[in-house]
Amino acid sequence: MNKELNFRLMYKLKQKDDVERQINILSDNSKIQFVVQKIERYWKDKTIYECSATTKIEGTTREECVFNALKTAQVISMTWEINGPFENGANNMIFEGVFNENTEGKPLKWAHFMLELKGL
Repeated sequence: MNKELNFRLMYKLKQKDDVERQINILSDNSKIQFVVQKIERYWKDKTIYECSATTKIEGTTREECVFNALKTAQVISMTWEINGPFENGANNMIFEGVFNENTEGKPLKWAHFMLELKGL
């Protein structure tokens, strides 16, 4: 069963093309296909670009999907605050994580991922 893992990534970079390069590097290095939905300036801080992207997660059980989501998130960062998994109704589950680091010289400042499983 294929599921979609949604990412929201905040990069402190000068140009939109630089964000696209960062995503391409992630894809090339990990062999994971990230599909970018949008890249735009973050409304609260114009020095930050906000990027929404998705990738496919495979798994036949919730446990497999959560494990594969963690393996995919590890490509972006090794440091995540994990929330969930939370069940929200019959056979529905949400699993998410947040990354927050303001290290000088690293362009990724904040990230969020969410896996929502329905009917699994």
